[in-house]
Amino acid sequence: MPLQITGNEGTIITQATAKTEGANYVNSSRFSANSNIKAHLVGKNKINDLLNQSGCLALRIYYITKISGGISTPDLVVVGVDKDGNDILANAKVLNSMLPCPSHCADPGKGVMD
Repeated sequence: MPLQITGNEGTIITQATAKTEGANYVNSSRFSANSNIKAHLVGKNKINDLLNQSGCLALRIYYITKISGGISTPDLVVVGVDKDGNDILANAKVLNSMLPCPSHCADPGKGVMD
């Protein structure tokens, strides 16, 4: 059965749940394998650029690895998704190069994972 996107995908969770699940990640081997990156910061205007594409009802976030000078760094690619669950590809905008945390984090005690 084809995926039908409504625009309501995802679940809003509490800050306490985010903090617990964030701690689970930071204490896992995956955190160190991901160069200790715990978040990526992206501007509202960039998200809106994707969401404002014709037919866009959702966003899909892909995990990628950038390699520069022999050093690999985890990153993300974000694309718009249409009502059928397909990535918007024709003349699409693709978001990348978000700002990683730990170099672009909230102040201590001011982040959801602190």
